[in-house]
Amino acid sequence: MHPQQPYPPQFQAPRPSAGTAVGSALLGVFAALVSALMLTASIVSVGVFEPFLLSIVLVAVRLAVFTVGAVLILGPKSQAGRYLIIIAAAAYLILGLWGAVTFLSVIGADGLTIGYVLPTLVNLLLLALVLLLAALPSTGRYLAAAAQRKRAATQQQWAQQQSPPQQWPQQPSPQQQWPQQR
Repeated sequence: MHPQQPYPPQFQAPRPSAGTAVGSALLGVFAALVSALMLTASIVSVGVFEPFLLSIVLVAVRLAVFTVGAVLILGPKSQAGRYLIIIAAAAYLILGLWGAVTFLSVIGADGLTIGYVLPTLVNLLLLALVLLLAALPSTGRYLAAAAQRKRAATQQQWAQQQSPPQQWPQQPSPQQQWPQQR
């Protein structure tokens, strides 16, 4: 490299990777499915359905929100999906921490079992990881670059439809003309 030319002349930033966006979308749906499985296991082990009605609603909403967010990220690559996942992960993380603190204050440390600690810990760690992946700047850069590529392709297609033809039609040859009447 020449000292007067510190950068390559055609330097372009690398294309953003989809890793964090896809990871947050799929991990969010996975976390919601794990939550649904844990709730199902709790209902089956207790054998009573009624005390879990609020939990069933919360898990159903969680699954729906994370699925919609994942579809928005993976399909049209929308920032709205990212924001939906960030808000849902933060809300359910706060709700999970609040539930754990409430459980500890009611039951006490003597009531802790591996059956409660392990699922709660897995749930909270998955939500924290989803929140982290969705909130990373690289996720936003990837989704913004995808939106920019989509806009550029749409503008290019529109410009091609609106531009005049490059060549004017040529005069038809005598063989191509209509036969003259006699």
